[in-house]
Amino acid sequence: MTATQPSAQTEAVRALLAEATADYTDAQARRQAQDHRDDADLLVCDDTDEDGGAPVNATLDAAARLGRALGHLPGALIEVSNIYPDHIEVSVHDGLARFEQWREALDIPSTDIDYRDIGASRMRLQGRGAFAGVDVKLTGHAPAITTCRVAP
Repeated sequence: MTATQPSAQTEAVRALLAEATADYTDAQARRQAQDHRDDADLLVCDDTDEDGGAPVNATLDAAARLGRALGHLPGALIEVSNIYPDHIEVSVHDGLARFEQWREALDIPSTDIDYRDIGASRMRLQGRGAFAGVDVKLTGHAPAITTCRVAP
């Protein structure tokens, strides 16, 4: 079996993740270099969330590693937020087969997947796993599964 080359889209996502990590590191260095503050009420944030969770930088690093390790999978939206800095969100919008590939790669048991109808024609699947020590929330959106009855 031959290895496939990453797609241009995968390479672009990797570049964006690397750029986001570099931007964050630069901003953190600028923050640390600023020793004195004139405004005593100014809140200075470090790179951990207020509950002492995983540092944003560690989450960004895990997201970049996720992109490198699972870049062969179908395209997905990978998000790291400063609102929830201790987890990565992976969203797949292209159907069940692609969601299933991500679920298997993240080793999320199928029994741990939550299914919800979104309106009459869409559904959402959601599960949680971990990658590089960081919580990963996997969400998939697809057309709703309909069942038909055959008349006797």
